[in-house]
Amino acid sequence: MLKKHIKFIFTLIGFAFGVIVTHPYVMLVYMFTYPEGLRHPEYGYSFWKSVGEVFSVEMFPMAASFAIFCSIIGFLLGILYERNLRLNHMKLEMGKKKQFMESMHGLLSVLSHFIINSNIVIGANVRKLQKMDTKGSPGRIFKRMLQEVQKTEEVLRLVNQCEFLENLEDSYTSMDEILQLTRQIEERLLK
Repeated sequence: MLKKHIKFIFTLIGFAFGVIVTHPYVMLVYMFTYPEGLRHPEYGYSFWKSVGEVFSVEMFPMAASFAIFCSIIGFLLGILYERNLRLNHMKLEMGKKKQFMESMHGLLSVLSHFIINSNIVIGANVRKLQKMDTKGSPGRIFKRMLQEVQKTEEVLRLVNQCEFLENLEDSYTSMDEILQLTRQIEERLLK
């Protein structure tokens, strides 16, 4: 609620500051720097009477000008404050997006590493089978290839079960799901 009215609030604070602080301060400085100072006949040698003069009807135009000037400053400060709020919000969003991208990079890195390794093992075994003469025993090679194919199928099944990959959001929930999937794939790799 306050965020909507921040410029108005800062303007009111500036107005009050102009009337209550700035105008009296300038008048007191004037009284002390005037050649006759507080001894000026208009002030009657009284500090409190001088302070009362600051808030008199005759001083209304000067008080109004200070109030308007400080209101403008307050309004500009309100704009700066809103801008800083937006920048901080954008920094948080960028940090969240960066974490999301890092978790996606980790997942894709693990997936590509696994698929490349599996492909290398299968390809090497196929080449061995091509070179093998008819008297050799291909059973061990087929067993190794079958293990790699089963691992690949398991990882792909894991990825297909993850519905969140269809509707990815850069939220902390999606990042947690991505990190959990990455850990599951890494566990499968270690088997």
